[in-house]
Amino acid sequence: MNFKNLNSFVFFGGGTGLSRILKPFMLSDNIPHDSNISAIVSTFDNGGSSGILRSKHEIPALGDIRKVLSSLSSKTNSEFLEYRFRNEPLTQHVVGNLLLYSYLNKTNSLESAIEIFKEKYSEKAINIISSSTNSADLVAKFKNEFFLKSS
Repeated sequence: MNFKNLNSFVFFGGGTGLSRILKPFMLSDNIPHDSNISAIVSTFDNGGSSGILRSKHEIPALGDIRKVLSSLSSKTNSEFLEYRFRNEPLTQHVVGNLLLYSYLNKTNSLESAIEIFKEKYSEKAINIISSSTNSADLVAKFKNEFFLKSS
């Protein structure tokens, strides 16, 4: 598909799907160099490292944001950011989540934490927007019963 006449693109999604779409899109020769590209990334995951950080610190899930950002990094940075610890006390944690959390803790702003992370590790110019800046869950109501989204 040729996007030469377009200059703004917005993507919505979570970590795995969005990262798999964005990386080839960003490498495409059909995208104008002055394009404004944004990704609105889910912050509702509650499994693994994201779930641990969410429950202990009442923050939005960071894993999907980390996954998207690391997909826009060099191979070496991506491998580092995606490293998952296998031994206590860091079992289940991912290096990128801990780094993103440290920037969030330092700045008290998820937007600022994302910008710092991008400056240090990302190679592609893209606006990353979290779907929520607060700890939140997706909930559905069906026939007067509520269901909490689980990972």
